[in-house]
Amino acid sequence: MSQDYKNCLLKSLPHLSENPIFFDVGCNINPIVECNNAEWIENWNDDFTEIVLQNISSAKCYGVEPIHYQTYDKKWSSDPRVKLFAIGLSDKNSVETFYYPGDRHVLTSFYQLDEFTKHGETINKIDIECRTIDSLCIEYNINLIDYLKIDTEGAEFKILSIYVIYACVLLLFATIHRGEEYDQYPA
Repeated sequence: MSQDYKNCLLKSLPHLSENPIFFDVGCNINPIVECNNAEWIENWNDDFTEIVLQNISSAKCYGVEPIHYQTYDKKWSSDPRVKLFAIGLSDKNSVETFYYPGDRHVLTSFYQLDEFTKHGETINKIDIECRTIDSLCIEYNINLIDYLKIDTEGAEFKILSIYVIYACVLLLFATIHRGEEYDQYPA
């Protein structure tokens, strides 16, 4: 995934403003532990914020992650170019239920995905404050999002469906989760 992030970012450089604003929605970089409690190593860094700041030191990054944000916060909390929103994004400002499998994994979704139970784990649910992208842009006076990266385990359309375009989004990189498992959820 990181190579995709980097390739798209590098192709977008000529189109970005001088001090670009990035939203890293789904900024989870917590270690992934598989069912045998072994850490999942893929020899790449899935930290989009790091990729951005390595290539554009003048960038401002807003990370959004509702549950698994601890490693991101620890890594970036002292960097003034980075702000974490430990909330969910949705199509409305409200408290919504999120689901995640067991204690080992880092997946989180509005939906109870089959992936969550394939190793016989319990599905956890938690109520999380959610905001719309527009409400964050209004509150933080953001008029232009140069690059919106969104990877939210099937909720991409739900999050973007209400986007009223208070702030213009110049470029969008979305990991759209579709297929049989996601077909039961609204697009």
